[in-house]
Amino acid sequence: MSYLLTYYQIATFGAMPKQTDAERVCWIFQYVQMIQSAARRCSQPALLVYNTPMKIVIAPQTFKGSISALDAATAMREGVLRVVPNAETVLVPVADGGDGTLDTLVEGSGGEVRTASVTGPLGETRTAEWGAMGDGRTAVIEMARTSGLALVPSERRNPLASTTRGLGDAIRAALDDGFRRFIIGIGGSATNDAGAGMAQ
Repeated sequence: MSYLLTYYQIATFGAMPKQTDAERVCWIFQYVQMIQSAARRCSQPALLVYNTPMKIVIAPQTFKGSISALDAATAMREGVLRVVPNAETVLVPVADGGDGTLDTLVEGSGGEVRTASVTGPLGETRTAEWGAMGDGRTAVIEMARTSGLALVPSERRNPLASTTRGLGDAIRAALDDGFRRFIIGIGGSATNDAGAGMAQ
């Protein structure tokens, strides 16, 4: 029997006690135990959790402002193994291309975070992070870190006056370091210049 634990599925279980991440996962498995008990009453042995070999895929997304996807997955595994010590766990941190994509892919592949001097969304010079994945060939860049809306004070936000040039600067930095494959998250942009700034 396999279970897939994702951020979205966990959220559907309702409000969990304010405890550690591992304890929250234990709470989730109490929910599984409830299903097991109901299954016994309904004579459905397929849901007898402890009598069935279990492979559990743990695939959380970043918990914004608190914990990375990899750290969340590690804490979930700890909770799973407290409840089902003989379970096989597979950690698969995920990202949707928005905030946290860079950290998730870099951590998950054993890569490293690098920095580059880039042009900010309002033309200012700033330092932005980009990721070198563990394969040594793939660069990960989040537009939000080079040309993001969060980098612009609210009173100066104007998509017609901002640029994606910083994204191009980060791509160039990765090219200079020998990278030829790119994963670019395009969420959170401060502009709608259709990439014209990047192409400069």
